[in-house]
Amino acid sequence: MSVTQLVSGNLKTWQGLSGQETLDTLTQAVGPVSSVHNDGRRARGPTLFDVFIIERNASPRTFEGWFRVGDDQLTVLETDDPVVHDLTGILEAFGSPDEILEQKRFAMGVIVREHVYASRGITLSIGDPIPDLDIPEARTQRAVVHIQVYAPRSLGAYLLDIGTGPELRPMPPFEK
Repeated sequence: MSVTQLVSGNLKTWQGLSGQETLDTLTQAVGPVSSVHNDGRRARGPTLFDVFIIERNASPRTFEGWFRVGDDQLTVLETDDPVVHDLTGILEAFGSPDEILEQKRFAMGVIVREHVYASRGITLSIGDPIPDLDIPEARTQRAVVHIQVYAPRSLGAYLLDIGTGPELRPMPPFEK
């Protein structure tokens, strides 16, 4: 299953989810899992989803699985601070993104741009360091701060079904 590629960070040959992943197959693929719980219903654009939080004791620690209400197949899987091996090689293998979206996601100490590869079923939120930023949370290297994976689709379908929401939160969450 392609989800194992996401867990391991070996994404150069990523071709998208099959569209047949269920909560059971997903938890097996990301295992070992420490807990799974329903996080309630949330909307992305006009569509309502059941969101399941899958927690692990290894990186990436948490996944969000989005299932259209009434559908057993996974629509989108997301994770923050994923393991990614050879970002430069991945970007070379993927070629030009279908779209680069600005100001859709935020992370401390970087400027984040969403590199959408809708035809490959993956969106990489890449954080580029801000020069001369003097805060402890500032990253010093380009890194993937968030990944969304889904079945391959057109850019228009991505923007309608996945890219429209939910409201994005700062990453990592602010602690007081």
